[in-house]
Amino acid sequence: FVADNNGGLQIVDVSNTSSPSLVSSLTAFTAAYDIDVSQDGKYVYVADQTSGLVVVNVENLSNPISLATIGTAGFSSGVTLSNSGNKAYVADFNSGVLIFDVTDPGVPVQIGSYDTNGSSYKIDVSDDDHNIYVADGAGLRVLDVRTPWVS
Repeated sequence: FVADNNGGLQIVDVSNTSSPSLVSSLTAFTAAYDIDVSQDGKYVYVADQTSGLVVVNVENLSNPISLATIGTAGFSSGVTLSNSGNKAYVADFNSGVLIFDVTDPGVPVQIGSYDTNGSSYKIDVSDDDHNIYVADGAGLRVLDVRTPWVS
């Protein structure tokens, strides 16, 4: 799976590394910047700079289907799923970090946010799901996410 900016979500077969081949694509994006894949491999979560968080069903790799789009106030440039798979964390540039409950991938619900001092670019989660690490224009932010918050 490749976030290909204006090219959208590209699904590429790399089983032959000397000759990767395009399986399919979903081009309903304007600026796909980052992706994460659910543990079961059925869903791809896309951080799209202008559309926000986009959830795509990829059970049929030849026919990816956009399930949900949640607009955000910033420019979504990073996304990562919790290890438990029930939360999506979105780095939303000047809007900081957004937290979504994705227990039902077709209906993501924002459950918290954190306004960082800079511009959030990329994001990762700790192995125990207690912290997220945010690459922010003001430096690295380590945030405890055991209890969602709004700031």
